[in-house]
Amino acid sequence: MFPRFAAVMAFVGVCAFPHVAAAQDTQDTRTSSIAASVAANPVQFGDDQAPSPIREFRGDRRWTTPVLISLQAATVVTQMLDVHSTLKAVNAGGVEANPVMGGLVQNKAAFIGVKAGISAGAIYMTQRVARDNKVAAIAASAAINSAFLMVARHNYRVAQGLR
Repeated sequence: MFPRFAAVMAFVGVCAFPHVAAAQDTQDTRTSSIAASVAANPVQFGDDQAPSPIREFRGDRRWTTPVLISLQAATVVTQMLDVHSTLKAVNAGGVEANPVMGGLVQNKAAFIGVKAGISAGAIYMTQRVARDNKVAAIAASAAINSAFLMVARHNYRVAQGLR
């Protein structure tokens, strides 16, 4: 279980900090060349159409997609499943194996708060990644959800075995 979880977290770390080659180029040269070409060759519109505004390069791109929104909503659901399964396993006599979360499990409010923070952090991270690379954000969100679904599945099996 741990090698798979470590591999997923390594993948998420790589996706969280993508190297963007476009960051090496100055954006002023790209936008000024676009603005110069539009100014030199104005577009002719009909009488009933208004001229379109000049948009900055990459300024009109949306950072999100329906798939990413669905995966981010699923992140909240998987965290809730993890909370439910962990509390069910602990109530059945199990022990929290994660040393960081071990003390928090006894205080339900703190445990739920930390899990909500993890959800918010994962969603924020995927939003930041999506601004540069939507595919990496979708893959990272899917990997995070898969990892926490595996944890919840394990917790439910432990709880069932302890009954």
